[in-house]
Amino acid sequence: MHLEKSLPNIRELLNGSFPCGRVDRLGDKPIYRNLWAQTATQRFENEALCGLALDASHIEGNVLNLKVDLGIGASELDEWDLPEDVYKLQVLVIEKEQSGEEGHWQVSAYNEFAASPFYQRGNPIKDYVHRNVLVDILGEPTGDIVDIKNLSSGSKVSYNYQMDLSGCDSDLRFVAMVYIHNPSTADPTTRRNIVLNSQFVVLGSLQPFD
Repeated sequence: MHLEKSLPNIRELLNGSFPCGRVDRLGDKPIYRNLWAQTATQRFENEALCGLALDASHIEGNVLNLKVDLGIGASELDEWDLPEDVYKLQVLVIEKEQSGEEGHWQVSAYNEFAASPFYQRGNPIKDYVHRNVLVDILGEPTGDIVDIKNLSSGSKVSYNYQMDLSGCDSDLRFVAMVYIHNPSTADPTTRRNIVLNSQFVVLGSLQPFD
């Protein structure tokens, strides 16, 4: 499976040739691998401002009908209303494990580095297994805009996506994220993509609000 519609957008977001991440990132400095776990842990400790539930159990033939429910806690004082901003829902399709194909082997800079677990495994590594690989994005590549009226106290709205499973492996997972999208600020230090909540489900199962 290939990200035909999404590759240009993903390449535009990549930073150089080294893996790096964006978790509530401000400005243009990447968060490198040694800080991923720490940054993600900090985010998980924050209270989620919205709820997400995923249902990936409805499969008709080779077509998956994925349902994503977005909900906001009910309150008589409406203190759970989210403020005006640009909110997006993004749904990622993840394959648990994937190995390279002919012409797409894993390049290794550690073949001659004796302290590396990849020492003398070749360059490229033909049997390297990648884990949690992004294989597709449902909806718009950078996410579908969420109407602000669906982000008021007590609201609940469903978003439905279809995916052709022909040629797909059975180890697919789906990750949904709601985030504040503000990439056009002139000052890069105030640019932000703040994740409000995320949820995960395995193909053939469902994940309720938690």
